[in-house]
Amino acid sequence: MKIITYGSPMLRKKAKSVDRITKEIKELVFEMLNIMRTGETKGVGLAAPQVGFSHRIFIMEPEPESVYFFANPEIINLGETETDTEGCLSVPGVYAKIKRAKHIELRAINILTGKKIILDAIGFPARIIQHENDHLNGVLFTDYIDNWDDFEIYNLSKVPTQLKGRFQK
Repeated sequence: MKIITYGSPMLRKKAKSVDRITKEIKELVFEMLNIMRTGETKGVGLAAPQVGFSHRIFIMEPEPESVYFFANPEIINLGETETDTEGCLSVPGVYAKIKRAKHIELRAINILTGKKIILDAIGFPARIIQHENDHLNGVLFTDYIDNWDDFEIYNLSKVPTQLKGRFQK
């Protein structure tokens, strides 16, 4: 399993709902967690489409050892917005300031327990949830930028080939 990068059609597809939490789904999320933690670039969230699975699933670890596994997430409430820097494991080497709600409510299924939950998230966890939930709808953080000069490049060699032309003069 590897992380799919910018340009793959998989990242633009709307993921399918999960009918039931199976052993395979649980194995998938733990493999995703391992990839997110051990890759060349460490992440704080990862959606199933980013590793080639069209499932409405994402994981997040907003702080070490605080892991959440969600299936069929639905953002049911958004608060006021704030702008902060985001990156994405599927768009390596690129960061941009993105406006997101700083407080959200999420309805989902906890993959570990199989129970429906409502989560109230503020700040960084709320940002992660919105970013990962976008992946389930075929949306990338780059879609929110009108001015490509607003991007920051930390390592042009990591930027996906399809994006390099936008950053080279």
